[in-house]
Amino acid sequence: MITNRSGRAISPSVAALLLAVAAVAYSSWVLEAALPTKLSTVDGFASELFAADQPYRWFFGGLDIVAGACAAVAGLLVLRLVRGRPPALRWAYAGWAALVVFGVATILDVVFPLDCAPSLAPCEALEQAGQLSWRHDVHLVTSAIANVAGLAAIAALWWSARGGSARPVPGRRSGAVLFWGALVMTLATMVLSLHDMRIDVPSFLADGQGIPQRIQVGLLAVWLGVAAASLRRAEPGGGDDDGTDTEARRDAETCEGTTAGATRAGRTTWQAKDGRPVSSSRSTAWSCTWSGTGAATGRP
Repeated sequence: MITNRSGRAISPSVAALLLAVAAVAYSSWVLEAALPTKLSTVDGFASELFAADQPYRWFFGGLDIVAGACAAVAGLLVLRLVRGRPPALRWAYAGWAALVVFGVATILDVVFPLDCAPSLAPCEALEQAGQLSWRHDVHLVTSAIANVAGLAAIAALWWSARGGSARPVPGRRSGAVLFWGALVMTLATMVLSLHDMRIDVPSFLADGQGIPQRIQVGLLAVWLGVAAASLRRAEPGGGDDDGTDTEARRDAETCEGTTAGATRAGRTTWQAKDGRPVSSSRSTAWSCTWSGTGAATGRP
């Protein structure tokens, strides 16, 4: 159990469940293989599945709204749980806040859908002629915000995990792999989309943006699942986090004994429960919290 600054117990289980639901809902695009969407997986974007003229728009759009809402609410809940020391603390706050932005932008993606699927010739002609509505253009903006916010969330929480002094955050190894993978896929999608922006590119770069874009969406969904697991491990007896043995030792050293630092009332005393070092196997179930006198005590 984690405590907030007022000393009230908060369970991360609700946020973990919300992120797990978001991970599943954000993977809805895989169902296009089982439905007669008539859209190209290779050349079309995943958001074309809920374009305004598509037959399954309510199904895919509804699941994206679920994913965005769950991610945003989970991010807001976890922001109340974040504990640690600067600079890792700042990165943790930034990461979970970016998740909230990602969730809101994902919802707006559905509220302002594409008018039609640009991968289809009739829609491409309308797009090039400038005959599509303003909602079509707004969707491009909200999609860009969602992508940037998703990458920012992964990057910030990965960086926070590297510092090892903020909780709860996903493990640093999984964060590194998923961030670099998502970044590469995002850049690949951008390069393969240059042709759609009427930029001259070699013929082999004129198509295929749907593949890296779907991989990137898949990696974001995987990260949501990893984040859910990290929150579940923040419960007592939840197990070890990904690559956090060293981080746990740092936490134990930080909160064992007395250290100098910024306080709310004079010097702050950091110590483990009963003055004992904290076991590395329970690192994610323990944090330093403020007491009413300005001292910080470890709570299991």
